[in-house]
Amino acid sequence: MKIKRFSQVFLLMMASGCGTVMAASENAPEVFALQQTGKITVQGTVVDATGEPLIGVSILEMGTTNGTITDFDGKFTLSVSEKSKLELSYIGYKSQQLAPKADLGVITLTEDTEVLDEVVVTALGIKREKKALGYAMQEVKGESLVASRETNIANALSGKIAGVQITRSSNGPGGSSKIQLRGANSVTGLNQPLIVVDGVPMDNFTGSDGGDGFYNVGLDMGNGLSDINPEDIESMSVLKGASAAALYGSRAGSGVILITTKKGSKREGLGVTISASVSAETIFMKPNMQTSFGQGRDGVYNGESGESRLINTVASSFFGRNDVKLYEKRFLSFQNKIELANSLLLSTSLSWQRRQMLENHIHRSWFKKEAESNIPDSRAFYPMPENELLKASFALEYTPAHYYRMYRGKKVYEESKCPTFTLRYDRAFPLKGALPSPSYHLAEFSARQSIEFGMFNTLGWAVNAGTFWNKSGMQFPDFKHFATTGLPVTERSFDTGFSLLDNYAYSTNTRWVQANISWYTPCLLLKFLPFLKKKNLDEALHLRTLVEYDRRPYSEIGYSIGFMKLARLGVFLGFDSLKYRSAGVSVSIPLSTFAGE
Repeated sequence: MKIKRFSQVFLLMMASGCGTVMAASENAPEVFALQQTGKITVQGTVVDATGEPLIGVSILEMGTTNGTITDFDGKFTLSVSEKSKLELSYIGYKSQQLAPKADLGVITLTEDTEVLDEVVVTALGIKREKKALGYAMQEVKGESLVASRETNIANALSGKIAGVQITRSSNGPGGSSKIQLRGANSVTGLNQPLIVVDGVPMDNFTGSDGGDGFYNVGLDMGNGLSDINPEDIESMSVLKGASAAALYGSRAGSGVILITTKKGSKREGLGVTISASVSAETIFMKPNMQTSFGQGRDGVYNGESGESRLINTVASSFFGRNDVKLYEKRFLSFQNKIELANSLLLSTSLSWQRRQMLENHIHRSWFKKEAESNIPDSRAFYPMPENELLKASFALEYTPAHYYRMYRGKKVYEESKCPTFTLRYDRAFPLKGALPSPSYHLAEFSARQSIEFGMFNTLGWAVNAGTFWNKSGMQFPDFKHFATTGLPVTERSFDTGFSLLDNYAYSTNTRWVQANISWYTPCLLLKFLPFLKKKNLDEALHLRTLVEYDRRPYSEIGYSIGFMKLARLGVFLGFDSLKYRSAGVSVSIPLSTFAGE
């Protein structure tokens, strides 16, 4: 209080030197009142909200230069006109206007927060004066963020804060944006600042489940900040220095962005705010796509085939092998996936398609004169006319006792010790139009599990069964196809599918049951050889079988050796009803494993 009293005395001394405001003696007002008619002598005491007297408060008769200031005890005396108004003003306090009367009593002035120094929100929600901070810090008000009408609030920071780099993706309005502070660069892109919303940290993840890695093949689902409505933000504080973000630990190594949301406030009347924004984007340039070879965009007769676009394209371009047959398709599809309960997933889709056969645009390959056509080699195939399909699909997947962890704000399920069950139902509706349309019902059940026993042994199994009924006008793309390949190199794992069958040899529109079993062990056969004994390799046995309504059962048994499931060399034998049919060697290189899928 000594410092405050000293400042008030200093103001009083400064004001005493001014000629426009004078303090009168005790007897002067009485004489003055006797000499002038219509005058009144007023007196009072001015204090603050704590009851402390305020020194040097200006009391002025409005419209005149007649006034005075309070003394050391906050008291004042002034002679004014009866019909005038008194204005009391003091630095840092709200001014008051009073009607004159002989005794005004104790007058309390309230602080005016609007004229104080700028107050900002720092770490852990602490409010401090901006000039008192010892580190770099900038604040952006919510009004300036919504002025640009960006769908992603991260993009609204562009050009508003010094040293902040905003990298936008080319994936449209819903694409993710990356924020970089303090010039922190990273090869893998893991230099996102920590986002704190009302004291709660959140992760500004970008892209799909793959995170911020330099190789991300998933869908871009937007970044964390895109989930926040810009209209709900009151202010954003950016802490760029290490001292500013020290309270948040190592997670704030790349800086911190503090977001303070709006709070409810009392106001007169009804307040309604409506805002909307519309943006349209179009692709400026896109590459020319070939539709002769490769898996394409879902326009394949065998959608179950595990062959990648790369392997099929190389096989067709160099050797004329077009194992994955294509057809032309225009479609409109709606898909949704929701978690009804823990590890209970419901997937639904509705699609419309217009399909017809596709002729090759390229008829020659590099090392073979004639390239294979887009006609599947199957006894069930017949030429497909142009047709329309309207199909609804429902799938329910459940894994008992499936544990998960949270990563970048999303659930990531751990490997379960229980089997996963899937029940699927498809319904194709007949359409009344000029083009033919298929109609059918499909029910399919599958189960799979991976069991670890011992330290290094793993047994994996999978079963799939289904049936069609009430079918009419079905086309070959509607058949049930299986993961098969006749290529010596496959992108598919040996755990599923067949290695000695053509992609369309066993396609069916009736009933089927298939099963796969694989056993991985550190040492089985070749690992006993001296030159392989100390190699970091494992061995496996594989058994696959397929039973259809109108065909003899087909089975394959095989042996493989390799480095886990990343690259394997296998030898397989094929049987028709236990009768030997064929043999072959296959190499498995699952590219999706390297991509992080």
